[in-house]
Amino acid sequence: SLGQGVLSVLLAIFLARKGLGLPEIGFFLSAGVVGGGLYALALGLLVARVGRRGALVGLTLMAAAWSAGLVVPDSPWLLALCALLGSLAGVGGVGGTGPAQPVEQAILADVCPPNARTMMFARYRFVSSMAAAAGALAAGLPDWLEYVRAVPVQLSMNAMILAFSF
Repeated sequence: SLGQGVLSVLLAIFLARKGLGLPEIGFFLSAGVVGGGLYALALGLLVARVGRRGALVGLTLMAAAWSAGLVVPDSPWLLALCALLGSLAGVGGVGGTGPAQPVEQAILADVCPPNARTMMFARYRFVSSMAAAAGALAAGLPDWLEYVRAVPVQLSMNAMILAFSF
C-alpha cells in the first residue's frame, strides 16, 4: 500500500518528465489497469495449481521485473508494455487494492475466526489506507532531495520506482 501511494502520485509525473504527453500517460495508465485485471483473472486460475503463496510470489516477481523496466525505455509503447505486464496503473492509492487482493482476502479469511472477520478487514483497510497516504506524501521526496541535497529529481524518481518494484 505504501508503494501504491507513492506510485499513485509519482507515475504521471515520472512519465511527464520522460517526455510523454497526456494522451500517452493516459494510455500507460489504461494499460496498467488492463494488466491488473488480467493478473487478477490469471491468479484466480493459477491458485488451484500453484497455491495461494506461489501465485502471490509469482505475481510479485513479475510485477517487480516489469516495474524496474520503467526506468530504462523512453518509448511510450515500451513503457505501456511495462505497465501492462507489470500491472502498473498508479491507481488504487486508497491502499489494499490490486490484482492480488482476491488472494490476500481469501488468505485472511482463512486465518481469522468468522466472528472477527469484519473487524480484521476493517483494520486491514485502515492500515492499507494509512500506508497509501504515507506513500502519497513520500512521492514528494524527489523534489525535497533536490532542494536539500541537490540530488537530481529524475535520479530520485528512478530510485523510488526501483525501490517500490521490489
